This record gives sequence, structure tokens and C-alpha cells, in this order.
Amino acid sequence: MGWLRSQAMTQRLVNDLSAYLMDPGAWLSWAVSAILGLACLGVGLGLGRRTGLLRQDASTGENVGIGLGLGLLVVASTYAAWRSGLASAFTPVLIALICAVVANRRPIWFTRPRRRSIGTGLLCGAFLAGIGIVYGVTIAPSVRDGVQPIEFMDEAYYSVLGIQLRATGVESVYLPAGFGALPGVPERSWYHWGEAWLAAVALEVPGVSPMLARHAIVLPLLLLSSACTVGSLAQRLVGPVRRPEAFLIAAFGMLTIAPVPLVLGDHFDWWARPIGFTITQYGLAFVVASMGLHVILTSSRSGSTLGRSIAFGAIAAALVASHVLVAAMAAVAVGTSAAVRIVTDRTRMDWLRDRGVWSSVIACVIAGAATIGWGMLSGHGFGRDGVVQGVSPFATAWQRAVVLTTVGGGAICLGLVAAGSLRQEQRRLLAVAGGVTGAVLFGALIWGARLADFNAFHIYFGTVAVLLTPVAVVALVVAAMGARDHGRRRLASALIVVLFGQGAIGIGATIQRLYEFGPGHYKPVPVEALDYIRRLPVGAKLAYSCSVQEEVAAWDARLISLTAHTGQTVVPMCFQADVFGPQLGLAPDPSKENPFFARAPQRQLYPAADSRPSSEAILGFLQANGIGYIYEDADHPNLLVSAARTLFRSGHVSILAVPEVVPADG
Repeated sequence: MGWLRSQAMTQRLVNDLSAYLMDPGAWLSWAVSAILGLACLGVGLGLGRRTGLLRQDASTGENVGIGLGLGLLVVASTYAAWRSGLASAFTPVLIALICAVVANRRPIWFTRPRRRSIGTGLLCGAFLAGIGIVYGVTIAPSVRDGVQPIEFMDEAYYSVLGIQLRATGVESVYLPAGFGALPGVPERSWYHWGEAWLAAVALEVPGVSPMLARHAIVLPLLLLSSACTVGSLAQRLVGPVRRPEAFLIAAFGMLTIAPVPLVLGDHFDWWARPIGFTITQYGLAFVVASMGLHVILTSSRSGSTLGRSIAFGAIAAALVASHVLVAAMAAVAVGTSAAVRIVTDRTRMDWLRDRGVWSSVIACVIAGAATIGWGMLSGHGFGRDGVVQGVSPFATAWQRAVVLTTVGGGAICLGLVAAGSLRQEQRRLLAVAGGVTGAVLFGALIWGARLADFNAFHIYFGTVAVLLTPVAVVALVVAAMGARDHGRRRLASALIVVLFGQGAIGIGATIQRLYEFGPGHYKPVPVEALDYIRRLPVGAKLAYSCSVQEEVAAWDARLISLTAHTGQTVVPMCFQADVFGPQLGLAPDPSKENPFFARAPQRQLYPAADSRPSSEAILGFLQANGIGYIYEDADHPNLLVSAARTLFRSGHVSILAVPEVVPADG
């Protein structure tokens, strides 16, 4: 049986890879990724050199990491401010960046391209193409044999948000539900909008699809910037002889390290995953946090200027806009780091009298507060979608997740321990390591106390992925290089072996997890059907019959992949049972309502699992909400309106017209 599964997986990989390489959109996406990356790099290099975030002695990796990251931040915030009419949470970020440029009169220096720049460019291009292929054969597959695989709802949903931002400029997680502003929810939402705004930028290029805009253009650029930034940080903290080696090892660790999946039982046993997957959930926050860490650990009195401090404040504001929960935990980490440094470095307290430190702190506080304040004024908030009934704080699901994450931490925990052995001039890294460790512990307690609030897990796992992992990787690499410099080769080799060993496991774990979040839950849809849906009037809505335990949220429909490929909204019609309770350790109960379903307009038709509204009642609901079409396939027969008229049929898919919404001659 194992051999048969291996053969099936190999065949699937070959089919997916062939389909991706034969897709002209994939090649277009790679070209757009390269061009957008070069443009962002140019903008970021100018900004970094103007503000002092990039020094004249910056390595190639540092220029790529920081320069590309700053450029992505400029493009995202500028486009967001424009498309949203300044209502975006990224508007204060743009203002802070402008202030940083104006406040600093440091000249922008230019260097002649060196021969190795061509090689670096080719390597970066190959990296972008390679990551695009990884996503293209797992979570964003291309058409094959005239059919389009139906992607997993979350990955398609994130891509739909890019469509939404480009069309409306409104940062709301609820708009994909197709009902406008839902009752009782904020006009705009705090969310990880950074990569969605960048995907919207990519969608300005004709021919780019929403799925590839996110997965083949934006995410590879975010991964490249994060890896190079963390690699260059380790490079800065070691001796000159070890710098190239430190860069490569740290960049590899950033891309692959995560707790080893020791047990795969409960839902949260293996939620701490490598950046290759978690980038889909935290996106631009990885880039922003890595840049902030770089600034904190490499700043000096001689390099401190007003412009640099304001630029650092812009990075703090960007973290708030990129993921407000991670930003909150970063604030906890910074405060804890300061306390750790005071306790462990009492003999050298001159940093507390450094004006550069305080100007950076003040800039961060002002920029962060301005972002939160502007977000509140522009209507940003949290949905408060309810909690899962019957879940106790600190229940077994939480205990298993925290223990398994810690035990499987291996290289991460070793890196934190290794930080304690660093030289005096590297003690700042020890303080940061202590700070993020404290933030992880605090996040674990908050998640445990709010376990019934399902999405609270981001407070813990987001802190592990975005804040703890890069610090641990850098500390481990710096400690290994230091041990080698002092002749302790066995210790150095042991540290590197642990990092590479756990990283190798992380590569396989990432691919496996990506496949788990890929297509395969439903039969593929004929391309002819997608073309027909695409040709429906702009703003058309398609309802479909769903099962009681199928849906997760009205705004994240299981068939939202149809929206990602056609731009038309799909609306699930059924009672939505609680699917989160079993993930938190409860027994499945089809009669128990999903807390996210409380505000769904469909609830008036389906208040209970055994609700069977009449065809006339459903017809009235569809007419009242402008839903003119019904989508029907092998898994979703038309149980809605018996009088619906078939407009199109291809294979197992049919498109039906709702009477009186679509004219008879339509």
C-alpha cells in the first residue's frame, strides 16, 4: 500500500508540474515577479540609503533583503493609500516613510554593478521561479486536460481578497460573502493585508490570474526578502572570515526551520510550520519583522539619525498594519528584551542614555499609535464572531500543542540556549532572544485562556513563526561560527548538523502541508464552465447547496475557488455546523452551530441543522439579495429552487438561472 501511495504521489507531482510548466500564465507570473522585484529593489535601495537603514558597506545579501523589503513596503503602502482613498491601515506607514526621507539629508550613493551582481540576479530569479513552481504544483495548480482543480478554500480566499482590494479598496474580510457589510461587523478589518495589496498590484498586469498573483509573484518575493534579511543579519554578527558561510546557513534556516512534527493527531499538534507555508498566513509580517530585527541588532550610535529613527518607526507601523496580533506580541518582546538586558548587562548601561535609542522608541510609539488610531477612525476592527461553546481554557488541545511545539523545537530551543554563550558585544542578541521567548510564553498563556475563541491560536503560533524563529536561527548560526573561531569545531559542527537536520525535515514537512492545503476535496471544474461564469454580468452571484458540516464561514465558501478564477461571487446555502469544536477536542456535533454562522444572512433560512426551507422561501431570499444564478455539480445538486432554468451544462457542472432575477431571455 505504501508503494501504491508513493506511485500515486509521484504521478500527481508529474501531472501538476507538467500542467504548471505548460501554463503561459505561470511564465508571465515569473516575468512579473522578476520585474516587480527589480522595481521594488531599486526603490528600497534608494530609501534604505537615504534613511541610513542601509550602510555603504552592506553586503549583497543585505542589499537584496533590506532593499527588496523596503521596496515592497513602499509599493504596498502607496498602492493601498491610493486605492483605498487613504482609508487603508497602511496610510500611516506611507506617511512615516515620507517623513523619514524628508528628515534625513543623507545622500543616496550609487555603486557600479559588479560582475557578481549578474550571478546574484540569476540566483534570485531562479529562487523566485523555484518557489513559484512549488506553490504551482501544490496549492495553486494550473489547468490540465480541460479542467481546473478546485483549490482549498483558504488559499483561494486570500487570492479573492486581492481581487476585492483592487476593485473596492476596502480592507474587509467579510465582503467575499457577497452581501455587502454584514450586520454587527466593522466596516474594515484588521488582517494580514500587506500581501493582498501586493497581489492587487500584480493584478494590474493584464493576463495575471489572482491565484498566481499571490502564489507565484508575491509570496516568492516575500520569502526572498525574509531569507536574505535574516541571512545578512547573521553575517553582520560574525567575523569577516565566516560571513559568507553564516549568510547561507542562516538563510537556509529561515526558510526551513520549524518544530519537528512528532505527532500528527489533533488539529494543533503540528501548526507551527516552516515559513514556506506560514508565509500564506502572516505574509508581509515576516519581511517587516525581519527588517525590524536587523535594525535593532545592528544599530549603533554613529549610524543613528532622525531619518533612521523615523524609518524604524515606519517599520513598526508596518508590522501593525501587516498583522496587528503579531505586532502586539512584538511589543511584548521588545519590552521583555529591555528588561533582560538591564538584568544581564548591568555593567554597561550607557545604551539607556543613547539618544538614538530613545528617538527610535519614540518614533515607534508614535507611528504605532498613529496606525492604530487611524485604523479606528477609518472603521477597522475585529469581527467578534463568537466563541466555540463547550471549550474550557487550557484544555487538552492547548496542552498537546504547546508541549509538542516545545519538544519538537530542537534547533530553535538550541539557538535560544546558544544565545547565552555569545560574546559581550553580542549580548544584545541574548536580550532579544530572552524577549521573544517571554513573548512566546505570554502568547501561549493568552491563547490558552482564550482557547474557545478559535482564531486566538495566531497569538501563539504567529509569535513562534514570525518572531522566535528568525532570532533562534541567527543565534544558533552566530554561536556556531563563534565556536569554530575559538577552536571548538565539534560543538560548531553539532550545532550546524542540528540546524540542517531539522531544516531537511522542515522541507518535507512544508511540501506535505502544502499538498494537504491543495486541491483534491472536489472534482475539477471544466474550463468551459469557468469561461461561462466569467461571461456572466459583472457582479453576478451564484448560490449552491452545501452540506451541514461542509462550510467554515459564509465569507470563506468552500467553493470560493470559483470566485478566484472568475471574479464572480459564490454563496453557500445551508446550515453551517461547528467545525472548530472537534479541532479543539470536542466530539463532532452536526446540530451545533458554527460561531461564524451567527451573522450570516443565510441563517434566516437555516436556523438549525434540520431546517428545510421551501423552494419559495429560498427564491425570495435569492431575489432579495440579487443572487441570480445557481451553481450545480456532482457534490452540490440543486436543492434550492425547483423552477430554476438550466443555462449551461458541461460535464458534471451546470449553471442555472434564478427566476425573476435573470430575465427569461437572459
